[in-house]
Amino acid sequence: CLRAGVVSLFPSRSRGRSPGWLWRIMPPPLLWLLLPCLLGGFPGGLAGEEEYRRKIYVEFNSTYNGTTVNVLHIRSVGQKDTIHFVWSTLGAPTMLLVHTNIKESTLYVNWTRLVSTQPMDAIRIEPSTSVQHSTAVMFTRIFEYTDPNNTADFAHTNSSNFFPAYDLSGFVWDHGDKNFNAKTRTIVFRGSNYSDPNHFQNGSIVFQVTAFDSTDRDGIAPHLLHNANCSKLEFRIERVQPRGNFSRFGLELVTLEKKGGCKTMESVRTIDDEYTPTIFEMAQMI
Repeated sequence: CLRAGVVSLFPSRSRGRSPGWLWRIMPPPLLWLLLPCLLGGFPGGLAGEEEYRRKIYVEFNSTYNGTTVNVLHIRSVGQKDTIHFVWSTLGAPTMLLVHTNIKESTLYVNWTRLVSTQPMDAIRIEPSTSVQHSTAVMFTRIFEYTDPNNTADFAHTNSSNFFPAYDLSGFVWDHGDKNFNAKTRTIVFRGSNYSDPNHFQNGSIVFQVTAFDSTDRDGIAPHLLHNANCSKLEFRIERVQPRGNFSRFGLELVTLEKKGGCKTMESVRTIDDEYTPTIFEMAQMI
């Protein structure tokens, strides 16, 4: 099952002020995703969640035979299972998630096949019989549209308000090893669009991935709650010049599931006065 969706980024504009001025002083558009919390939880961390921990092992390879692959493997080992997160910017940024029911499952990469025009079966988990669940998320395009009425209603925006979408498979990505921190289990993938130098002259987009081994909250706002079953993706647009006076942005996500395994997206509004006094709208795929 192939399913696509678009999530909006914020902040992007405010009434009564010059958008260009705001772009310089406001934080860049941000999006936070928790995976696999977003894609459906796994066993562990439910009973006695605060005490539940996983052992995290991180491997990273930025290039193969001169090709930038930026393959990040996070192996999150629990008491009786393993969650594998595999990220890459080879093509559009993509995450493969595999859950196994043993602690000893191993990732194998056929590098020659991975960088070829036929990468089928280039990545596998052994033993294959241990795989309980697998899914993939691909971040394919960034949409930009004008929103003069400040509605942030992507689905009902007139098509004439949209600029040509940015295709992330055509971006050029920095070698991730320059922004890889093994101690904090964080890596930054930074991409540039050289086909549009006018708007990306000093700008870039950022995918920042962090793995967690226990239950806690982020130290910075909005202090998202995570547990040992999660990794976090923070998406940012930095110093990219908007093409309109009232621009908003949306990030397209495509999920891939086995036949009959389609997920649905739900929107939940929550209030978290203790940590961040505001109302959040959480989109979750279950």
